Amino acid sequence: MTDSATQLPHGGKQPFSGKLVIAVVSLAILTFLGILSETSLNIAYSTLMEEFSIGASVVQWLTTGYLLLLSVSISSSPFMVRKFATKTLFIMAVVIFAAGTLLGALAVNFPMLLAARLVMSLGTASPCRSSPASFWKSAA
Repeated sequence: MTDSATQLPHGGKQPFSGKLVIAVVSLAILTFLGILSETSLNIAYSTLMEEFSIGASVVQWLTTGYLLLLSVSISSSPFMVRKFATKTLFIMAVVIFAAGTLLGALAVNFPMLLAARLVMSLGTASPCRSSPASFWKSAA
């Protein structure tokens, strides 16, 4: 049963395609940036409270609103995965997240910063992040 037709090259291991490696690294970077934006804002609360002359109960809406919209957006993932191509969803997630980041960097008041955080959460909640099985299948 050691027929040469049944043996795999590379010592029996199937090599990863470059496309799959790029997809995994890209998704890891987007996930890292989403988690970083979720957690790193907490240390800036006191500075934001001073800058915008707001209280702690108001500034906490940056995290609360982000996580609320994130949880609502993730529930739409099955629909999005069936309706659009995975590559399109991933590119749109990156564009939306980058737009939210740019809007946040240019924010001149608290409502603008809150809107930017909500836009960022839409990019973070991409169907690629919440439905990785479809992402891996399309990248393989």
